[in-house]
Amino acid sequence: MKFSHERLTLKTTEAIQIIDITGRVSDVSAATGLQNGLVTLISPHTTAYVNLNEREEMLQSDMVAFLHRLVPRDAGYRHNLNPVDDRENAHAHLMGMVSEAFMK
Repeated sequence: MKFSHERLTLKTTEAIQIIDITGRVSDVSAATGLQNGLVTLISPHTTAYVNLNEREEMLQSDMVAFLHRLVPRDAGYRHNLNPVDDRENAHAHLMGMVSEAFMK
């Protein structure tokens, strides 16, 4: 059994950003030379998440608007009273929790 481990590095420019990585994952997979297998995507960051969904502009806009409404940045979260790395990011952690709930 063969294994391949590759890393994709992404940078975001928005607080909530949807990035289509389909092409990059396909290219990396093809470069391994493996014909069959399983691709596992993991985000090691606590406020970045991998989600599978349609790539349709209006839907993606709806997703971002939904998260902003559901978990507003300025809702007075206790985590932000003592922020890690001087970043008030409680909302980002909560958005991830919501994303994980919908994935199950």
